[in-house]
Amino acid sequence: MTGRSGTLGSEFGWISQQVSYRDFLVLDRTQQAKSLQGLDVLIHAAAIVGADRCQANLRRAMWVNAYSIEELVRAASDAGVKRSVLISSSHVYGGGSGRFSEAAPLRPIGAYAISKATAESVFFEACSKFGHQGSVFRMFSILGDRAQPGTLGSALADAVTSRSGRILNPQDVRDFYTPKQVSEILESIIAHPQLPEVVNVCSGVGTSVFEAARIFLNSFGLGTDIVDFEQVNPPSSIVGNSELLSGILGSPPPVFRFEKSV
Repeated sequence: MTGRSGTLGSEFGWISQQVSYRDFLVLDRTQQAKSLQGLDVLIHAAAIVGADRCQANLRRAMWVNAYSIEELVRAASDAGVKRSVLISSSHVYGGGSGRFSEAAPLRPIGAYAISKATAESVFFEACSKFGHQGSVFRMFSILGDRAQPGTLGSALADAVTSRSGRILNPQDVRDFYTPKQVSEILESIIAHPQLPEVVNVCSGVGTSVFEAARIFLNSFGLGTDIVDFEQVNPPSSIVGNSELLSGILGSPPPVFRFEKSV
């Protein structure tokens, strides 16, 4: 698994028992070849996350998030890895509001979203080129207290520490999961024999940013009064269509339930 030290990868490392995995650097070809030997599944979760961080070094973000994937898929195919899974993002659907299915058109806005949409394209082209089986899992909003900088979770964790903070667009509605919930879903579906090319990893239930922040802060014994909320854009609602995921799981996916990290 790449990105095992990130928000999702660190949690998956504690949960996964069925999938054998090892860490390796995305850009190190020698290490790739050694690390991929004997693996059944490669989960590619490594990425530079956040619009500001990607825009600050766009060239590197596009290489790490997108263009390096062809070499990774080639190495996986050569090593006999049975399947690769690319962790993508609902940001590829773009702005606006709606309940997005896997068939929805991609309209990425901003450096991070564009890098992830490009990553999907590079991934599928490489899978076709090297005769490799691959699926894309599109994550919606992941909220954890050990999140990457530039995320809602990071802003709220900083607010917990400093007892102050600023959260933008509290009226927006998102489809939230914790890293633990996402990891449990991945563990349930990763070995499915007939995974579709694209799967939304989502609950299909919307929660406002304000409500998610309230739940987060309450788990630390704090109230929303320590945070300044400001709606700077017209309210939007980005929620996933979970029908495909429900079919794979054999039951409706879980709803958002926040638990702070141990």
